[in-house]
Amino acid sequence: MTDKQKVRDLESITNSYNDQHLMVITDLSSNQLSKQKISDFIKDIISDEQENSVVTASDGKIFCLDTSNADNISSGTLDEARLPKSGVTEGEYQYPVDLKVNDKGQIISVAAGQPGGNNADASLSNLNQEGEKHFLNKFQITDCILDAPNGTVEFEGSTVTIKQGLKVLIPDGFNADGSLKNIEYTLEEDLSRTYTTTVKNGFLFLNLHDGILYQTWQTGNYYLIGNNKTNISNFTGVFRNLDTNLTDYYDKGVAQQGRYVCIADNVNSNNGVVSSITPYRPAELIKRSDKVEIASWSFPDSRKAVNLTLLASGQSYTQPVDGYYAISKTAGIQNAYVSMYSGGIGYACPSPNAAGSCVLSIKTLKNASCVINYNATGDVNYFRFIPAKGAVNE
Repeated sequence: MTDKQKVRDLESITNSYNDQHLMVITDLSSNQLSKQKISDFIKDIISDEQENSVVTASDGKIFCLDTSNADNISSGTLDEARLPKSGVTEGEYQYPVDLKVNDKGQIISVAAGQPGGNNADASLSNLNQEGEKHFLNKFQITDCILDAPNGTVEFEGSTVTIKQGLKVLIPDGFNADGSLKNIEYTLEEDLSRTYTTTVKNGFLFLNLHDGILYQTWQTGNYYLIGNNKTNISNFTGVFRNLDTNLTDYYDKGVAQQGRYVCIADNVNSNNGVVSSITPYRPAELIKRSDKVEIASWSFPDSRKAVNLTLLASGQSYTQPVDGYYAISKTAGIQNAYVSMYSGGIGYACPSPNAAGSCVLSIKTLKNASCVINYNATGDVNYFRFIPAKGAVNE
């Protein structure tokens, strides 16, 4: 057909054989129709507004879509800027805590935390005691207990129980670089054994063989520590060989299969009834966080000061721990003095006035003698020994 025709000459739309065309009235005054591609027609009637538009569906038909309601969107990808707010303020959260995530994977709650809680500084300098257990240098220690959260061992009557949670380092030779090789083992549940024979002055061991912990342990009257030169040809008991870093049970000089770690001694019993056990305590190693405490160990601990009696001038004094002698004595005469001498070092305190006092102190080592000389004749205001803080166990 031509571009413009009389209406009566047009084919019926319903009988059109060309679905790519549609009749459209373009000139009402002239009562004329023109043909136009459907795609062009669609462009003319689709709005540029994003919220309400006519779109073509997958079947080629058109429908109106209300995009102001997100429930109408079943596929496609939303631009990040159009995502709904999660309620979390934008920014950086140092040491984040209390994170909450919804079922869409959005973080809906977060707070800034503090180092030392569930967080550690980059230098790990703020690890607490529990955290530092995971960073022990286990290539320089062996044959020890690392942790005993529920205690090491208990006994009642003839039954001895090694407690759940006990963590040990079992000697297992050496690594290729010569460092100590260990088997680290944690007891998952209590292990109990009932004695039926007399055992006196024995030791208590965990026995690990081929990676499986036996449901028992070995007690022996002998626990020998030596090296390859130690004569064990007729030895029966547990032998700790420092040259091989192995601890094995021997029966008349023949090693039995197993790997042993000693966890207690003084296992005493009478006809199977246990009367005492002395459990070993977990190893206490110096850690980075201990430096402040260690720095104070050499200072005097006045809480543990002991008053002494001043003997005649020239007498010596000794103490079983490191510490300090301190004295204050009234002069009594002009030009009086008191002096102390220990370990090649001496101090003197003069007083030109009779009413003055001679006051001084000196540090001494364990069992070292301290000689005190004086000519002051007045009263002793105090004379005491003050142990160093690190010299006496709390």
